[in-house]
Amino acid sequence: MINPRSCFSGFRLTRDNPRQIISQLRSFPLLLQKQAVSSGLNLGDLAQKLTVYLESLVSSFESRTGSKENPDSSLSKRMQDVVWANQILHKINQVAGAGFKALGSLGGNLKTVGQHGQEKIRDFCEQEAKERADEILKILGKPSSDTAQRLAGRSVEFSWASDRSLVVDVPQELVTFLSDFRIFTELGLDFPDKVRKSAAEAERYHRFGLKLQQIASFYNGILKEFIPSQGPMLESALSQFGRIVSDQKVYFWITIIY
Repeated sequence: MINPRSCFSGFRLTRDNPRQIISQLRSFPLLLQKQAVSSGLNLGDLAQKLTVYLESLVSSFESRTGSKENPDSSLSKRMQDVVWANQILHKINQVAGAGFKALGSLGGNLKTVGQHGQEKIRDFCEQEAKERADEILKILGKPSSDTAQRLAGRSVEFSWASDRSLVVDVPQELVTFLSDFRIFTELGLDFPDKVRKSAAEAERYHRFGLKLQQIASFYNGILKEFIPSQGPMLESALSQFGRIVSDQKVYFWITIIY
C-alpha cells in the first residue's frame, strides 16, 4: 500500500515555491482530502502562501510591472498589453482554480482574490479593445488619407534594393491591424461591424500583397540571369509587370485590379 506521506516527500521541500505548490496540488488533490495527509501538512500555511502569490500577480497587473513595448512585434502597444495581461490571467486562473479545488474551504480567500483579479483584467482588455477600435474607426473615417489606405491594405509600394532586386512592401499598418484583430477575436473581444468588414477586406488585400511578393521573388530570380538583349523573349505579362513597377513607387489595388 502506498504511503500518502511518501508522495509528499518532495512537497515539503518545495512548498515555498508557488509554482511548484500549484503543480503538486493539481497532481495530488485527492490525497490532500484524506485526513491522514491533511493532518501532516499545514494547509492553512500553504493557502496563505498561495494567497500572497496571487495578490502579487494582481498587484503586478495593476502597476503594469513587466509590461514593455516590443518594437519588433507586429502587434500594437495596446495589443501587446492585452497579451501580457492575459498571461497574468492564465496564472491567476491556475493558482485560484487548483488551490481552491485542492484546499477546499481553506482556499476561499484564493477564490475571492482570483475573482477580483479576473474581473480587473477582463475589464482592462475590453477597454483596450474599445479604444483600439475607436482608433481604427478614426483612421477609416478619412478614407483618402495615406494612413487609411495603408491600414486598409489598399496601397502597395514597390522599391528597388541596392542590388537592383525588386522589393514589395506590405504596409506595417495593415499587418498590425490584422494581427490585433485576430488576437482580439481569439480572446473573445468584440469589434464594431465596420471594423470587422474592414478587416475582412484588408485580409483580402494582404493576400494580394503576399502574392505580389512571390511574383517579385520570381522576377528577381529572372533578373539575375537576364541580359537586355533577351527582352523580346520574355512573356508579355512579365514585361508589363516590369514596366509597371518601374513607372512609380505606390499603386492602389483598385488601379491594379480594375
